Amino acid sequence: MVEYIRKRDGRLVPFEEEKITGAIAKAVQAVGGSDMDKAAEITRQVSGILEVLYKDNRFPTVENVQDLV
Repeated sequence: MVEYIRKRDGRLVPFEEEKITGAIAKAVQAVGGSDMDKAAEITRQVSGILEVLYKDNRFPTVENVQDLV
């Protein structure tokens, strides 16, 4: 499981899936959508990919997460 994410300023902070879901939900609403279950599903998929790509004490950046979403 990904425990930390590297912010744009270089800090490592705890990884919170809820932040990904929230950002996706805002994007969905911005285009007139309402399928929040899909936002949660995308978050799970992104988290799964991150777990594979960033193991062995490596940390994704905010940009890495954005690219996957």
